[in-house]
Amino acid sequence: MKIYYVILLVILCTVNVLAQQMSLTFCYDTYDMSLNKSYITKKLYFSNDSDTICMKMRIPFNSEKMEINDFGIYYNCHLFKDSTYKFSLERISSHQIPEWEDSYYKSNVEYHDSDIYKFTEKKQDTPFSLKGHYYMYVDIDNIIYKILSVHPDDNCFYPN
Repeated sequence: MKIYYVILLVILCTVNVLAQQMSLTFCYDTYDMSLNKSYITKKLYFSNDSDTICMKMRIPFNSEKMEINDFGIYYNCHLFKDSTYKFSLERISSHQIPEWEDSYYKSNVEYHDSDIYKFTEKKQDTPFSLKGHYYMYVDIDNIIYKILSVHPDDNCFYPN
């Protein structure tokens, strides 16, 4: 019976290590071109007690219509300036993004041999598409994270 408790404890500890919790205050965002004509880089700047953190979202951009498709972060949440949010993030590689989704992280990243999560961007254009959960993925310091939750979720601006 003790062995089951040990196995359960190991599983719970492993799951907790995979999810990273961050409490951050939203400062502002900017938009920049990416290395793919079908995506724009949205940079979200946050502060914590001592640092500034930049989360990058790679969101669809229709270059023919000059239209940015910004669905917000994590299910259409547009953040309020000076509000504090608690993010639960899971570090992933682009191979963990479902096959049916089009993603900047699938077409425009190359991984380092020494770190399976750290990537370098490469230039490659792809056709414009809205097939994907773009709002679920961010990168921080060239490591991809899947957003598992944002709290408080009632402190979001929902434009639709």
